[in-house]
Amino acid sequence: MKRKLTVMWLMFGVLLPAVWGTSVGTGAVRQPMNLGPLSDPGRIPIGWVPCESNYGYGTLGLIAEPFVLTHGGWRWEGGIEMNGNLPSAFGISLEQEDPTTANSPVVIRVRKQTPPGYSPYSKERVLLATMRCLLDSVGATALEPLKITVEVEDPQDEGLKRFSGDYVTKRMGEIEFTPTPLPGCKLEVTAGGVEMIVFEGAAEEKAVEGSEPLWMPFPLEGDFDPGYLLLPLWRGNVDEGDPLAVFGRSWSVVQDRFNPASGNPDANLLTRRQRLGHFRVDRTEERVQISFGVNGPQTEELRKDLALLCWAAVLSERPGNGRPLEIVVRLNEPLEEAFQKWITEGWQETKGNNDMTLLTARFVWDAKTNGLVRGKIPDFEVKPGTEGGWEVVEKGLALEVP
Repeated sequence: MKRKLTVMWLMFGVLLPAVWGTSVGTGAVRQPMNLGPLSDPGRIPIGWVPCESNYGYGTLGLIAEPFVLTHGGWRWEGGIEMNGNLPSAFGISLEQEDPTTANSPVVIRVRKQTPPGYSPYSKERVLLATMRCLLDSVGATALEPLKITVEVEDPQDEGLKRFSGDYVTKRMGEIEFTPTPLPGCKLEVTAGGVEMIVFEGAAEEKAVEGSEPLWMPFPLEGDFDPGYLLLPLWRGNVDEGDPLAVFGRSWSVVQDRFNPASGNPDANLLTRRQRLGHFRVDRTEERVQISFGVNGPQTEELRKDLALLCWAAVLSERPGNGRPLEIVVRLNEPLEEAFQKWITEGWQETKGNNDMTLLTARFVWDAKTNGLVRGKIPDFEVKPGTEGGWEVVEKGLALEVP
């Protein structure tokens, strides 16, 4: 079967489906992540913050806007840092002159603020990371470049003004030009799918072993065509529980730019719809096991949500052959037609008491090929993205550009 899928694109810093007209929906915005005392001095990771907006209006500011780490913070000798956004921790903010116009001039303000004591970065490196996320979130051509103005409060930061200017990010038709480079840094992607801003000399600097993120499925909803993203989630070093336990908790991080009064909705596919009965993680020397029960009818929507959750667990754990990941899904009723795909993909069905059904499978990840060598998940294939992260592809569908 061949069918068109939504073509994803970046507009005003938000990952959105390609649609026209007044549209309100969810997406995600790039931002430099704050890993607190576990920061690698030569590299800054790029994360994505979920958001809801009309056309992406007003979302560029999220690149340098603080957000609370919902699953813990970063403990250091001076206390606990709860802000997961690196630029704002350094007093850097970003404003667009007209949030409703593509490539409207942007002002990056650097306040007179002492950098946090736990961070190894200079203001210049954090500014460059902020600009990298900004430039990768807009489409500026040589005919319509993006004007960036850097303003500083502290005379000691006057040197940062040299990064002000007109920036080009992409080609236009047959016109040949080179995107404006940012000095002293480049983009790399880790084996785990995390996009990193790497600075000159990083190979010589002593890298601090940082926290690997989990990967959370996030639904694209609203007026846009439905779909899913897999977004990195850093949980900090305060929570001493099992990292995979976050899949059983609410994830209230969605930044609402359309109706801010609504607060931060839950983005967890299970908890936000109140379908999670129980969630447990058990680790032994032989295997890691996740078991969870779900409530409600066995719909196609539930099946796909569970499939994405299974993929997120696999990508977050990336289990080796010596310690596979076992996932057990409990349904409170006999298996229905919508869930027969799990059996055809090799999941084992066990009938329990009171019509309960258990679905079990084991998974092994190959670090060399970045793919599964044992276990299958229905509905979706997930593969490394061309620019970091993971691409979610529905099985049996081909991507066509209209």
